[in-house]
Amino acid sequence: MDIIFANTRIEKLCLNPDVYAVKEGLPKQVVEELKLFMYRVRSFDNCADFFKPAHRRYNLEKLTNKKGLMSIRLDRKYRVTFYEKNRNEKLSFIEITGIEIENVSNHYK
Repeated sequence: MDIIFANTRIEKLCLNPDVYAVKEGLPKQVVEELKLFMYRVRSFDNCADFFKPAHRRYNLEKLTNKKGLMSIRLDRKYRVTFYEKNRNEKLSFIEITGIEIENVSNHYK
């Protein structure tokens, strides 16, 4: 799957979480989950891969607060939010072959 980033802060955090996690205040477990997520999502063909048994734990969902925004869970608190790369919210999960990562954040703050 193609991955782009909303800004350079998110790009640095996602591509080199060991270095930038301290600045972001991310717990070590979340850093490890983010690294695993980035590794796995690069191998996906499309967003439908999130529904395969090995990846269901990410709990992909479309969010209602912003059109086209989706999220996955890194753990019980932290989420990665992203858009379909071309911001076409009418595509089905199997048609989404690229994402734009918007944020990595504590869902409850």
